[in-house]
Amino acid sequence: MAGFAFPDLEQDYEFVSVSHPEEYPMNAGEIATSQGAEIPVDEFLQHFAEVQVPHSTALHSVHLPGQTTYLVGPLSRVNLNRDRLLPEARRMAAEVGWEAPCRNPYRMLVARGIELVHAYEEALSILRTPDMHGPHRMNYRPRANRGTAATEAPRGMLFHEYEIDDQGRIAHARIIPPTSQNQGQIEADLRRQIERQLTAPHSRDEVAVRAERLVRSYDPCISCATHFLKVHWEET
Repeated sequence: MAGFAFPDLEQDYEFVSVSHPEEYPMNAGEIATSQGAEIPVDEFLQHFAEVQVPHSTALHSVHLPGQTTYLVGPLSRVNLNRDRLLPEARRMAAEVGWEAPCRNPYRMLVARGIELVHAYEEALSILRTPDMHGPHRMNYRPRANRGTAATEAPRGMLFHEYEIDDQGRIAHARIIPPTSQNQGQIEADLRRQIERQLTAPHSRDEVAVRAERLVRSYDPCISCATHFLKVHWEET
């Protein structure tokens, strides 16, 4: 897989992911960026926002205050947290020649392969620890409060915010999924890719196929990955 002939496309991404000093990101940590920021999870909405854009019904996420695009997902996780990969995954990253920061969106596939090795190592470690135990349910008394969390789904960082009333009922909920956070960056990548192809002779089919592969590199949902692209050509 690492030996595939990936298209030569690089972008100046701002990488964003959960980051923890002692483990590869999944459920714990703060939010790190490639600009050096370390953002507490409960301050996420002070730094990032969902906005409506004129040409789409899909919300786009932007980094404040400049309303710039950013990237979440395997490329960001591996680039920002490579030193927290487990040993076999680190060995695999070295074997496939992973150079951080990798800025080629098509190589997200390679990053996922590295993470799969890490996940297998983590699973084996859990299975080999028979004394792991804990309560399956926490006792609690409801009270009005607000809570936030950021976790890493395979597609990227997933942000949750909930408010409950004094009876434990949900009064407000907000979920910002990774696909929404990547939406603006996907569009920017497509523009860059197509602009590059139009400077050299390519058939319309070649342009469309390359665009489809680029979007699928982001691992959108099955329906989005299958029925998502209609190309309209305007010649001048």
